[in-house]
Order: sequence, then structure tokens, then C-alpha cells
Amino acid sequence: MIELRDDGIVLAGYTSRTGMDEPDWYLLKVNRIGFYEWDVSVGSDHYDELNSVSELYDGSLIVGGYMRPASGGPAMSAYSRFSASGEELWNVLNRDWRVSNVVTLAATSDSNFVCLNECKMGRQHNFNVLLQKFTPEGNLLWAKFEKSDFNEIPSDVFETYSRDYVVAFTSSDMSEYFADNLGAMCFSQDGKLLWKGIYPTKSEDHSAEIIEDIDDGLLISASTRALNEPWSYGLLKFKFNRESDLFFLSPMSDTASITNNVLPLKVALNGRRKPKKIDVFTCR
Repeated sequence: MIELRDDGIVLAGYTSRTGMDEPDWYLLKVNRIGFYEWDVSVGSDHYDELNSVSELYDGSLIVGGYMRPASGGPAMSAYSRFSASGEELWNVLNRDWRVSNVVTLAATSDSNFVCLNECKMGRQHNFNVLLQKFTPEGNLLWAKFEKSDFNEIPSDVFETYSRDYVVAFTSSDMSEYFADNLGAMCFSQDGKLLWKGIYPTKSEDHSAEIIEDIDDGLLISASTRALNEPWSYGLLKFKFNRESDLFFLSPMSDTASITNNVLPLKVALNGRRKPKKIDVFTCR
């Protein structure tokens, strides 16, 4: 769900019109007081899932997720552009089987957009980060595949105020603690990798969202748990090559899962991309 420049709201997801059909991508727009304006669904004859939506400079929408081709086969990453009135302008299905899903995408300050993908290379369970940058017409400007010998599952991408792109990911790097760890990497506007960091702890940590703090640091929200403990909220505050700290917040319940126990950091930014002060209360 995002807020638009015209104060409307767009919700993105997937729907089955009859309850018996395979779900399709679904967009719903309402005005600022919640009244319906338009909705649209698109998809194949197979299970399709829409994961992300972002508004471009002209009020059009770019969306991404995965679709299965009409002939069947594995899911493939896909992205589309819709006009401000909900008309589909174009759709691209990435037929490279290694790129299985658009995790999220984001409009950029230079009127283009970046697309964060899960990319599987080698072993079937081994995922790595693929970041692509496109023009509003869907033309590829560059693609950066960050190869790793370990599982690195991307979760979010964010454009900093210096106009670099930072990516949050979960790394299964088999460290001395044998746990999943939070990681981040930063790319320049032309796709050059500027830095990459992994932040091991004695807990199991799964990344969710990433934003920039008012002191030019970065914040990653996460789900985290120590050995034999329930899942809790986690928050990593860091600057590259400087000391970092992982803060833990109380779990929602003893049965909380990693899917429903994540701190939503994007609420810390309003629709005009102006930072708000973030106060975090923590317990050790």
C-alpha cells in the first residue's frame, strides 16, 4: 500500500475473482477518504503474486512480482506499468528461470526505477541478490548480480539522500554461530557496488525493510530470536565500517512467526520523502 501525490491510496496484492480461480495481480485505488476510484486485475492462467507497487514521476504506477507463463513451468519475475487511471501500459515477463521473483521495486529520483529480484544460481536453494535499473518505458539500464557462495535472500531496496541504492538481505553464511544474519549492500546510480556488510549475532535474524535515519545511518527492521526463544522484533542501526547494534523488542506472542512479527519501518517516512525522527525504546 502506498500514498500517491494526489493524496489517493493504492493497495497492491492478488485476488481470485470466484474463489476457485488461480489468483491474479490486483490493484485497488481509493481517494483520501477511502472512496473507490478504480481497480484492475491482470495475470496468467496460473498462480500469480504481486509484491510491490511504486509511483513514478508522472503519476503512473510500476508494479512487480511473479507470474507463471501460460505454458506452465516455474514462476518468473514480472513487472508492469499502469497509468494513473489504471490502464496497463506494458508488461514484461523475465524468461530467465534463474530470476524467480521481484521482491520489491522503487521509483528513483532520476525518474527511473530499480527492481530487486531473487536470483537462484547453482544449487536450487541458493538465492543471491539481483538489482536492476529500468527506464519508465521498461528498458534495462543496468543489472548487477551480486554473486555469493552462500544464501543471500533480498528483502528491500531504498534510495538514500545521496542517491545511492541500499539493499537489505538475509545471509546464511554459516558463521561461527551457524545462524542467519542481517546484511546490506550499497550500489551507485550506475550500478557499481560501493560496499557490502554482514552483521553476525548469536541470534537468528531475518531482514525486512531498510530506511535512512536522520543522522545518515541506516536502519534495518527484522525478525529475530535467540536459541529456544520466540520470535521478536529486531532493529539494526548501523553505518558502514562503523559500530552497529541490534536492538530487540518484546515478541507479540509466544507463537509469533517471522512473517507477522516485523517492525514496519516505512511508516517513518511520509509521502513526500521527508524524514521523521524515529524514537526506539529497547530492552537488553
